[in-house]
Amino acid sequence: MDSVGNLLQSVAQGLTGMIAGAFRAVSIAVYGVFHALQTALPGPWLPIVVAGIIGLVIWLRAKN
Repeated sequence: MDSVGNLLQSVAQGLTGMIAGAFRAVSIAVYGVFHALQTALPGPWLPIVVAGIIGLVIWLRAKN
C-alpha cells in the first residue's frame, strides 16, 4: 500500500475505535444507573416506578 492508503486505514481505525469506545462508555453508564436504581428500589418497586413514570409521560403527552 502507498502512504495515502496507510493514512486512510489509520484514520478509519481511529474512528472505529472512537465510536466503539463511545458505545462502551454509554453502555457502562446505563448499567451503572440501572444498578443504582435497582439498589435504591429493591424488589418489584423499580418496574412499578418505571411503569408509573412512563404512564405519566404518556398521559401528559395525550393531554396536550
